[in-house]
Amino acid sequence: MKTWMDDYPDRLAFEIAELERVGFQVDSDAMAATHMLAARGQVQSPKFGTVELTIIYPDSFPFLRPEVFATGLRLDRHQNPYEGNLCLLDRSTREWAVDDTGAWLLSERVPLLLGLLAEGGTALRDGEAPQGEPWPCEG
Repeated sequence: MKTWMDDYPDRLAFEIAELERVGFQVDSDAMAATHMLAARGQVQSPKFGTVELTIIYPDSFPFLRPEVFATGLRLDRHQNPYEGNLCLLDRSTREWAVDDTGAWLLSERVPLLLGLLAEGGTALRDGEAPQGEPWPCEG
């Protein structure tokens, strides 16, 4: 089955270069296993320290955004409690454009989210999309 990487080899090369520019390295083992572009790296946060991240591009990239996972981090909000992926954009598909990059999510949106979570209070509330989320059940 052809993937976006087959259909858009120039975009693949551009995404990889952008990921490397922001300090992320392609995870060749994950790519071989999943047939999806995956990369690993880290960001620094004053509150959370060194945060290890994995980005995985969907089959439908660039039409849908990649997922960014921080499985070593446990946030009370803006993170899937089961898989560890971060909520970096509003759910609306208008929040992602086909010319956006995974590197942009990693270098701009992750620090923004971590900064808002560190600041809390009004800054966090003002920076959040007004939407309800299910509360994870324990047990």
